[in-house]
Amino acid sequence: MIDSRHSSKYNGLFVLGDDQDCHEALKNAPIGVFTSTPAGGPLSANPAMARMLGYDTPDELISSVTDIALQVYADPRDRESFIRLLEKQGWLTNHKCRLRRKDGTIISISSNVRAVRDKDGLMVACQGFCTEITEGKELEDQYRGIFDASKDPMLILDMEGVIRDINQAACELYGYMHEEMIGLSGRDLVHPDFQHLFGEFLKTAARGGTFFTESLDIRKDGSTFSSEVKGGVLHFRNRPHFFAIVRDISRRRQAQAAMERVRHSLDMITDSVFWVDEAGDFWDVNEAACRNLGYSRDELLNMGVADIDPHCSSETWPHHWEEMKRCKVMKMETTHQTKDGRMLPVEVVVHNQQFGGIQYNYVLARDITDIKRAEAELADQKARYQGIWNEAPVSIWEEDWSGVLTILQRLQDQGVQDYPAYFDQHPEVVEEALRAVKILDVNEETVRMFRGRDKDEFMHSLQTVFATPDTLPGFIGELVALAEGSHTYRTEMCLRNVDKELIHVLLTMSFFPKNAKPGMVLVSLVDITDKKIVEKALKHERERFFMLLETFPGFIYLQAPDYSVRYVNKFFMDQFGDPSGKHCYEVMWGRTAPCELCPTFKVFDTKTPQEWEWLHAPDGRSYAVHDYPFIDSDGTELVLEIGIDITRRKQAEEKIMIANEQLQRANAEKDKLFSIIAHDLKSPMAGVFSTSQILAREAESLPVEDIRNISAEMHKSSKNILELLNDLMQWARISQGGMDFSPEECSLYELVNSSLHTAHDMAGKKQITIQSDIPEDFTVQADQPMIKTVLRNVTINAVKFTHRGGNISITARVAQPFVEVCIRDDGIGMSEKILSTVFSVDKAKRQLGTDDEKGTGFGLILCKEFVEKHGGEIRLESEPGKGTKVFFTLQSVS
Repeated sequence: MIDSRHSSKYNGLFVLGDDQDCHEALKNAPIGVFTSTPAGGPLSANPAMARMLGYDTPDELISSVTDIALQVYADPRDRESFIRLLEKQGWLTNHKCRLRRKDGTIISISSNVRAVRDKDGLMVACQGFCTEITEGKELEDQYRGIFDASKDPMLILDMEGVIRDINQAACELYGYMHEEMIGLSGRDLVHPDFQHLFGEFLKTAARGGTFFTESLDIRKDGSTFSSEVKGGVLHFRNRPHFFAIVRDISRRRQAQAAMERVRHSLDMITDSVFWVDEAGDFWDVNEAACRNLGYSRDELLNMGVADIDPHCSSETWPHHWEEMKRCKVMKMETTHQTKDGRMLPVEVVVHNQQFGGIQYNYVLARDITDIKRAEAELADQKARYQGIWNEAPVSIWEEDWSGVLTILQRLQDQGVQDYPAYFDQHPEVVEEALRAVKILDVNEETVRMFRGRDKDEFMHSLQTVFATPDTLPGFIGELVALAEGSHTYRTEMCLRNVDKELIHVLLTMSFFPKNAKPGMVLVSLVDITDKKIVEKALKHERERFFMLLETFPGFIYLQAPDYSVRYVNKFFMDQFGDPSGKHCYEVMWGRTAPCELCPTFKVFDTKTPQEWEWLHAPDGRSYAVHDYPFIDSDGTELVLEIGIDITRRKQAEEKIMIANEQLQRANAEKDKLFSIIAHDLKSPMAGVFSTSQILAREAESLPVEDIRNISAEMHKSSKNILELLNDLMQWARISQGGMDFSPEECSLYELVNSSLHTAHDMAGKKQITIQSDIPEDFTVQADQPMIKTVLRNVTINAVKFTHRGGNISITARVAQPFVEVCIRDDGIGMSEKILSTVFSVDKAKRQLGTDDEKGTGFGLILCKEFVEKHGGEIRLESEPGKGTKVFFTLQSVS
């Protein structure tokens, strides 16, 4: 058989024997198998072919024969005839000829041969099978020995697919006795889901070709197995048969599937996996390693540990290797360098293993960037917390309220529900709870705020500081908040410092902060004594401020997060009414629910001012609205909204905008009109020009009848031009508002037939058939000139992009309340890119017709405007090489 050297010499040539299994089967085949060049040089042969021609081995045959026509053919002219037929037909079946053996004797053969061609279609080799048909010559004994001795299951089938012979290996594979399988159809051995492959096998083999596929076969006991089937055609007893070699590949499939699952699992994990040999090089890596380090798999397989780990050089690797061999399993932290130079901290687990006598390391590397970042953030948070505790300008307390929790649990067990009333009636319980509070720590600002001498002295006097009539109401509020399940409590209260002086504080208490032990309470106190003094001064200024708001020539109001209105000025009251007891969306919009996108409410989310225009408010005015964050006197976050009347300005802007739009639309329509006129007049004008040119050049030599016919054509084209001009002028007038739109009841059948004159003329020149199949009883509401323009434009487009001899059909169907018209051609079609732009002014979408006809690209834009004017819609369906369908709808008249 031919070796790999022939494959490289004949680029793209399939040489029998490239596949090892097929090689072995054909090598032992009882028929001759050969490959030769068209010039007459043998390329390959199997032993049977060599023996058939009297040579001991295929190598002797190939080295001895240099010219097949002179050395092998009994009549060299038969070789020339054989090559001519093969070049012409590509296949020769049962081709008979006489050959000369090495010893000079003449034999007769029958061959099935195919021509092997290169990518340019040139025949570069002949391949085939030969059977000796010399009278009295039989190879059955030799064939039987080879057939029965083969370890591969082999089957011989007739041309109908019926089993005529099998070897013992096939019987064992399928579980049948020899006598049971003879006469069965090959289909009986194939699973129903793979029956189509058996049909393909018969078709391929019938053409003289070889067949290779994988299938699912059925044993006698009903069990199935995955199979690999190879085969072709041989002549046995002067009759063609199919032979097939079958191999059970179930275990190989299972092993492949298991390997694929393992590989898939390794590639899907997020951790990098490396297989490292004793030299520190990578045997293999998973997808995560490529992804995490930024290398391709091929790049990493040419690298080693020292290329990615700065802590492990090629000099230190032997030491690392010995250490890992000793420990077997090691866990460490190191860094890996990515392709772009970044350093990734990783946690590495190394397993030193041995498989197949080879020692290697299985390495699992986990990116711990997030862990390191979290550790750094935790340390930073601790440092920040300590800094806040020591340097915070507010008083911070750390308290243990676990004893208070015990008291509250007792009250809950007693069935207490109204805690404010209970504490008012039982001051002794309040005093018990106050004594149960344990102060664990305070910061330095607390000592300063309460004028203590040092922290220890101050903490010993705390009970005296808090146990005052001014303090107890605030403490009761804290108890109630905790008993009712609150997580935080905020209030203003009065306390006494060490010198018994009254101070005002803003208290914020966090019950059991996250990750704190049960009963832990954090309290912050802000001294607002000075603030209270300032508030009195601000009160007068506030009153004066609101007096100014009342005289502002626009609306002003304050909105709360719950959509309630805290304040409105006089202008607001005059324009929108009294908002008392109402939400802002009820007062200003008349809605029953908040607006979906409220610019005003956005201030609460962003804490930043917002500006927007409120056009056509319910009072008929337009406002420039300015929203600002605002803190009310009680600390509530509000939005201050100011609306300035811009009604007159917006009216002037709208008039200018409308005038500009009308001017732009008029200019665009003017340009579009010029292009469409050129588009629609070009074809009929070309007809007039060509016929008039004939008259101008050949009038004296033309018969009267020809002149009459040409004149008739010119008249017809002129008439079409006039119709087009009338339709286009009507469109121009309607685009400029100067034309009445006059739809009326009309017959769709007549409307279509009266619109196709120009299209029929163009179609006739390209031998294109236009078939109209419109029911005569379809009545539509349409402005006839407009719809004629639509039909004419679409049909002419179909002719333009349809090949000579093509077909165009026009159909319609009722889709109440519309009639849908479809104009279909079998032309060149359109790509998705061109299809997406057919209704837009885009030069890139234009393409030439099948006879290089040009267009402006505006015809379908005109059609779209006319159809939509009728309340219908137009759409296209198209694929390159599969033609185009244009659909549009008109109002149906029942």
